[in-house]
This record gives sequence, C-alpha cells and structure tokens, in this order.
Amino acid sequence: MNTYVNRELSWLKFNERVLEEAENDGVPLCERLTFASIYQSNLDEFFMVRVGSLTNQMLVSQNLRDNKTNLTAAEQIQAILKNVTRLNRRKDAVYAALMCRLEDCGIQLVNFQKLGGREKLGIIPCGTGVIPRLISVPGHPGSYMLSEELILHFLPKVFSGHRVVAKSLIRLTRNADIDADTLYDEDLDYREFMAQLIKRRRRLAPVRLELSRELDGDLVKTLCDYTDVAPESVFRCHSPLDLSFLFQIQDAPRQHPELFYEKRFPQRSAQFCPHESILQQIREKDKLLSYPFESMKPFLDFLQEAANDPAVVSIKMILYRVARHSKIVESLIEAAENGKSVLVLVELKARFDEENNIEWSRRLEEAACGFCGATCDVAQRTVCSSTWAARAPSWSPLQTARSSRPTACRSVR
Repeated sequence: MNTYVNRELSWLKFNERVLEEAENDGVPLCERLTFASIYQSNLDEFFMVRVGSLTNQMLVSQNLRDNKTNLTAAEQIQAILKNVTRLNRRKDAVYAALMCRLEDCGIQLVNFQKLGGREKLGIIPCGTGVIPRLISVPGHPGSYMLSEELILHFLPKVFSGHRVVAKSLIRLTRNADIDADTLYDEDLDYREFMAQLIKRRRRLAPVRLELSRELDGDLVKTLCDYTDVAPESVFRCHSPLDLSFLFQIQDAPRQHPELFYEKRFPQRSAQFCPHESILQQIREKDKLLSYPFESMKPFLDFLQEAANDPAVVSIKMILYRVARHSKIVESLIEAAENGKSVLVLVELKARFDEENNIEWSRRLEEAACGFCGATCDVAQRTVCSSTWAARAPSWSPLQTARSSRPTACRSVR
C-alpha cells in the first residue's frame, strides 16, 4: 500500500473540501454560491497550470514517474480527469439546488427558451466587454439571464442561410504553464520579456473542452480534432460553464443578511494614536500589526505621511501582488512627484497577476519612480513585502516589513 497521495490528486481533495462548503446546509446560501464559484475558478487554474505542466511532461518524457506514487504524467492526467468528472457532477447538482433556493428570495436565472411571447428579448450586439454578462429580464424583477445563452438562442439568425442541427456553448481551457527561466535571455528587458510571454501563453495548447449541451459524437470528435483536445478531456456541464457571475448575482439579495456570513472588519490597532504622526510613533517604539485581524490603515498612513513629509528623502519598497486600484502605489507615485527618491522592486512572475503588475510598474516608471522587475528561483523565493523610508539626518530610517506573519513597523537604529 502506498503511503503517499499524489500531489495533483491531493490538490483535488483540497478543492473537494471547497465544494463541500457549497454543499453544507449550515453555510449561508449566498456564501455557498461563493464557494461554488471558487471551486470552479480553482479548477480552471489547476487545469491551466498543473494539468498543463503534466501535458508538457508527457510530451517530453512519457516514462518519467512521480517519485512518491510512481505514476507517469499520463496516469496522473487519467486519474485527474476521472476525479474531475465525479466532482463536476456534484458541482452541477449543488448549483441547481442553490439556484432553486435563491428563487425563494426572488432571484432567478432563467433560460431564454423558457420565456414566452412578448417576454423574449431582441438580439444584442455582443463582443468582449460590449454587453454585461448578466442581463435583467424586462418585466421580471429579480430574473436574469446570461448573455451567452441569449447569443446561443439567436445563433440560427447568424447562420440564416443554413439549417442549424445542433448548438452548444463551449469553453476552452489552455495550458498556461511556461517555464520563463529557461527562455529568458539576460540581454533582454525582463518586463518586456514577461509581456511577450503572457501573449504567448494565450496561444498555448488547449487542455480541456467544456460543453453546455449534449452534442452528437461525430460533432464532438470534430471539435476535438479542431482544438487538438483528447476526447477524455471533454466535459459536459449542466451548470453554466463559468460561475464567476455568481459574485454579481449576490448583490440582489443583500437585504437578506441571513444569506451571508456576518461581516467582519479589521480592528484599529490600539498601538497607534489616530491623531498623532505615524512616523513619530514608530520612532518612539517599534510596532507589530497582525493582518488581516488589524487594519492596514496605519501602514497606508505611514506611506502617505512619508510621501508628503519634507524631511523624508527616499522610499524603497518590495511589491509582490498589487491591487487593481492600489492606494500603496498611489502614495509611491505621489512621493516621486514630491521630489523624493522612490525605488520599487516588483515581482513580475506573480502568477496570473503578471499583467497587472507590469502595468503598475510602467505607471511607477512614468512617475519617475525607480523600478526593478524581479523574480527568483522558486527554491529561494519568500513572499514578503518590505518598505523602507529614509528621513533627513536628524532622523534614523524607518521601515516596515509585511509577510504571512504579523507586520513589524520599526525604526532602524
């Protein structure tokens, strides 16, 4: 008997626990929808990265085996697909049950084919970002439909000169696993290299094909041949192919607090006096903050105060993942515009946040901030953010460090 569980199958067990939260009757209804959506987005990334990596490995060395469970890449993929098929049946079942219960709150997602007479919607021009994905049904408050279902319904009008014999929504998941370190040339600008690598990632080989309707076997084979997807990597889903809209649909029943977890807020740290200078308080005594339990406001105030303090001459910072609307970056840009020396080290290989980090690094550079695009060997990597602010000679430098552990704010003596 093997003592070890394969890494990939172990991860699927973790995602199964996420799905179990969606199935748990003790969890508020809308939070169960959240867990269902997280299960699906987790699985998407798993196929893009881990299944993609195994696909690459299978092409390079078919006989290479996992050193813990002695499985080849092909055997691991076969076991993954078997488990995902089982889990997706549970996902479809829990999605149907949850949407049924949501109807009791006056919210429903309707199928266009079930609408009759004058309630049918007209054709809406569709393109990326042109129309919202979740569309309100006129005359039916609380009723919504997905734009892709609307497009699917009117598909015969697009092919008016042909007879449509079958139709389905399809969703293709591509391999997103690229080893940047083996491709990088030190003579290249690393940021531009990563930008090109992201474009290349969008064209990598598909690893999964999902269908919203049953299709004839010959048609599925044609799709497989066209997309170069193995037949066993085709999944028929009874729930929508992308559940990310569930976060949006939760906005409607906000007036029912019992459908959600009780909202919790980070607490203000008792170590700081809100009406006194953050820099002065750190100078007097080292501070320790624990996230997410304590508010990040003292750290944001620290950056904002340093950006506008005439005595601060330089700020240096390490950034790993940056929010799309980042107050931290705004403060750094403000500091640079105020004539301070600002140097920022940005991780450009934060998986699936690369484009966002690249864009922020360009904005920082445009604001005259010093910028370094960073990455390192996985074995040497520590996810940590550090900030260092130097004041004029009358004061010592001040620094903060952020990691998975509590944050330290201290004066460097």
